[in-house]
Amino acid sequence: TDLPDVDVKSTARILDDSEVHAARARLHGFAASFWRRPVHLNAEAAEIAESLRLDAKNAFALARRAQLAPKEKRAALARDATEIAPDDWRGWFVLGESLPDDAASEAERRTALSHALRLAPNNERTLNGLAWHYVTRGQYAQAMPMAARAVKLAPWSPEIRDTYAMAAFGLKRCDEALREQRAALALGEDRGPNGSANLKQHLKEIESGCAGSASMAPAAKTETNGETSTPP
Repeated sequence: TDLPDVDVKSTARILDDSEVHAARARLHGFAASFWRRPVHLNAEAAEIAESLRLDAKNAFALARRAQLAPKEKRAALARDATEIAPDDWRGWFVLGESLPDDAASEAERRTALSHALRLAPNNERTLNGLAWHYVTRGQYAQAMPMAARAVKLAPWSPEIRDTYAMAAFGLKRCDEALREQRAALALGEDRGPNGSANLKQHLKEIESGCAGSASMAPAAKTETNGETSTPP
């Protein structure tokens, strides 16, 4: 398989106080992504604030603060994260996901997602982020290698299977597209009607296109195709 080797060597060290609060925030963030309970969201926000109070350069806390901010503030906070911690992929990834999907932001968005991938080439989130960017622009051949690698790394993710399916659909590889989109929908069913709406829409497009309709290209376009509520 074309997966990165797992380094079984590890070193132990004592986390500083800011890192402890960042780790606690991450746990609350994952809990919130599964159960959507305000108690976890509030606790995560408090832990992020405390982490940054103790260390204003904590890369995870900076990126997560941007990710959780109101939509109109996300990009600015993500830019702050990339300036403070330029060698950490998370700020760049959140910036790419936060920018408007329009012509004015096109270059900055692509640059941010590309830079995130360069910093974390074996991360399914960075692979999927740039792959989806290319899918929404009809650049399916560019998207496919990244989408395929992301699926190998995280076959349990409905968003990642969805990106692969839409790239395959754009390349007119119908068998793959149908198989992967059905898998994506099966994985996403526990998210309720709102969480699976895009997956169902994409499956309809693929079924229609592969049945011989006039257009074989994906019609629906969403700004991101990632688990943006999950900590980076």
